[in-house]
Amino acid sequence: MSLIKILNDDSPMPLGKFRGTMMANVPFHYLLWYETTQPLKKGQLHDSMVENDKAIRAYIADNKDVLLAEQKQARQNGRNYMFDPYK
Repeated sequence: MSLIKILNDDSPMPLGKFRGTMMANVPFHYLLWYETTQPLKKGQLHDSMVENDKAIRAYIADNKDVLLAEQKQARQNGRNYMFDPYK
C-alpha cells in the first residue's frame, strides 16, 4: 500500500517543464493545460510518476478557483496566454 502524495504551495512541481518550481509559482496556464492531458496509468510508466501525476491533479482540483481567477485577471489585463507546453 502506498501513501497518497499531497502537494501544497511550497511543494516542488514533481514533473514536466516546471519540475522543481514551487507549485505556487507554476504558471496557472500550465496547470490548466496539464489538467486537460490524459492521466498517467499504472503499467505505462514507473509507479512514482503515476503517483506524482495524481498529486498534481489533486493540487489543481484543490486550487481550481485560484487558477481560474488568475486566468480571468490575465484576460482582463489583455494578456493572451495561449500555452504551448513544447516551447
